[in-house]
Amino acid sequence: MGEEPALIRQERLTEASFQALVRAGREKFPSAFPGEDQHFDAPVWDVRAHKDRPLVQTNINLYFTRFGTTDQALPPVYAQVVKSWVILDWHSVATMCIRCDAARLLWEALLLRRRNDPTAFSWHDLCEEDLGHGGFVFVRHRLC
Repeated sequence: MGEEPALIRQERLTEASFQALVRAGREKFPSAFPGEDQHFDAPVWDVRAHKDRPLVQTNINLYFTRFGTTDQALPPVYAQVVKSWVILDWHSVATMCIRCDAARLLWEALLLRRRNDPTAFSWHDLCEEDLGHGGFVFVRHRLC
């Protein structure tokens, strides 16, 4: 048999990298969020126990939902990677909230570019144009 085409080999490496990232996030989750009422796959994480400055921060939840909603969960293929990034590179609740909101806005940009079809999203297909469009969405929401 011949050698596998380079593009297919790259897709497999990319998929393996994302799987390793999500696995690491899942492994860290129980120690960061102990208790039976917290779950990695939940669309909302209660961060009340981790607040740095109670008088400054009002957010007690991290939402892995569509921007502007609290009940429309992000698709697992996207949310699992975002959750893993947030938990593995944790600095403070404030940073987690900012990153989560940025990822939620980026999802809105990705959806617009894919004609509101969430099944059309693939990490392998993420490109510079997607990120540029994300920048427009950030500006529209006055986050930049």
